[in-house]
Amino acid sequence: MKGKTMTIKKITLLTLILSFSFCFSQIEEIKKIDSIYDVKTAQIPVKNKTSKKYWKVATEINKQRISEYDKILKNAYENDLKELPEYKSQEEDKIIEYKNGGIGRYRKDMFNNIDLFEHPFLPNLVGMTLKSELKFVIDENGKIKNVEAVGENDAFNTLSKIALYKTEGNWIPAQKEGKNIKSSFRFPIVTQIE
Repeated sequence: MKGKTMTIKKITLLTLILSFSFCFSQIEEIKKIDSIYDVKTAQIPVKNKTSKKYWKVATEINKQRISEYDKILKNAYENDLKELPEYKSQEEDKIIEYKNGGIGRYRKDMFNNIDLFEHPFLPNLVGMTLKSELKFVIDENGKIKNVEAVGENDAFNTLSKIALYKTEGNWIPAQKEGKNIKSSFRFPIVTQIE
């Protein structure tokens, strides 16, 4: 019996390590994409960043960035579907929390992670209001899973999901009867492109 318990503990530990490695790998991939495309944007040979020429080149670079983000998100979503059984709603004794400042800090982190003002992702939408609703699960280990973004602009939905993944490591899972549980979360994002 003792050997069986040790084997179960080893399998559980290995699963946790693999899950952490996958999430860490995802964040590293996102950072790598950001680094590559930030350099490309900075190297656009135009002095005036409000010119049509600049916006044309920047738009193409950022379409490529979003395409790369979409590849990461597709892989993450497929892996989440393999890992998680169908989610069933349940009452929590303790709801999901966000470290270092709660929901206010989460809002600030999301705003900083989307960063539309630093990177011209959506120049053709200047003057418009963009909306997306994120739906996701925080699992028993505080990992972000099953991310969906519902909104009219696919590029903004992608940026919203990437911004969420950048908050990985800041989530405290919900609890039921003293045990961590999976719990769903919804968060609307609204921004005005100026």
